[in-house]
Amino acid sequence: MSKPKILIADDADITRTIIREVLFHLEVELLETTTGIETIRAINKENPDLVLLDISMPGPDGLSILKKMRQTEEFKDTPVIMVTVEDGPECRAEAAKHHVKAYIRKPINLRQLISEVCLALNLPEKFHP
Repeated sequence: MSKPKILIADDADITRTIIREVLFHLEVELLETTTGIETIRAINKENPDLVLLDISMPGPDGLSILKKMRQTEEFKDTPVIMVTVEDGPECRAEAAKHHVKAYIRKPINLRQLISEVCLALNLPEKFHP
């Protein structure tokens, strides 16, 4: 059986590094993108099992990508977890409207990240700080 693919879509190197290090111990394949265009291409090419999506990225932002995914038959049910500094009620409402699995605000709560990823992928929860 192949490992679940997780796409980390964030333009901040430090965020991708933290997520990569925290999820490293899970039996998953990690993919990374830094712009909206790269993210759309990776979703289409790799068909990830889960997308960790920042809102503020160059190119189409995370909410635009989320809307596009939900309008596309192939990706309408792909689980998405927002991982973002954006915490306004409008952003949260828009994300909820498009059925995100979770909304994690930066700085990232590592336990919450692990828990939400494991829940979204039906993996046993393992936390190794």
